[in-house]
Amino acid sequence: MILLFCGIVVGSYFSLGAYTHHGEKVVVPNVCKKIFKNAKNELHKLGLEIQVSDTVYLKHLPADLIMEQTPVGGKKVKPGRIIYVVINAGHSPRRIVPDIVDNSSAREAKAMLEALGFHSVEIQYGPGEKDWVVDMISNGKHVLAGDELSVDAHLVLIVGDGTRDLGDSVTYTEPLYYYEEDDDASVYRKNESHADDADYPAYTQEEVEEEIERNVDDELEQLMKEKHQKNQSTEGGAIPEPVL
Repeated sequence: MILLFCGIVVGSYFSLGAYTHHGEKVVVPNVCKKIFKNAKNELHKLGLEIQVSDTVYLKHLPADLIMEQTPVGGKKVKPGRIIYVVINAGHSPRRIVPDIVDNSSAREAKAMLEALGFHSVEIQYGPGEKDWVVDMISNGKHVLAGDELSVDAHLVLIVGDGTRDLGDSVTYTEPLYYYEEDDDASVYRKNESHADDADYPAYTQEEVEEEIERNVDDELEQLMKEKHQKNQSTEGGAIPEPVL
């Protein structure tokens, strides 16, 4: 039993050393600036593994070019060690466009896009609420929230300059009276869809003010009557007439 126990201990010691490659070292080659496929073959011949940990994008360099590695070249490691590398991506990163149009100012929109990685953002001004983003365009097309674009895309923010768009609807109301100079005094004439002035007499300012006050009193009286009738229909019973 003692010999058997000793044999197990000795065997475990040597087998564990062989499993963990105890005492064995491999010099890591420098694979930076090499294509990933070529670097993988080189590392496998030495008993090392390779894995991509991150990507960058430099458009003037080829895709899959190794930019960084960990551990660095020249360091001694055990066989089977994983070498982590950063490679150059084959295309620029793409980002989801946030909800900017009609939802943010020009300064907020530009800062938000640049934070996402868009580095070509231009501001142009057009009709609309001042300093408010009214549209966004890329390559001649309207960009909507949720669209996925390359960070290299050129974005144009259309920002309001405070003027009204000619397409906006506007309602013009003619005044009840219009003012004109007469030979004797300044008078007001009643406006009836640009009718002939000879058909309507001139009004003095005092007469105009009296008629306006009378119209206001009439409207107030009508409003009180309508309110009185509504109260009768909802609550029932006799309600005294309002005193004006």
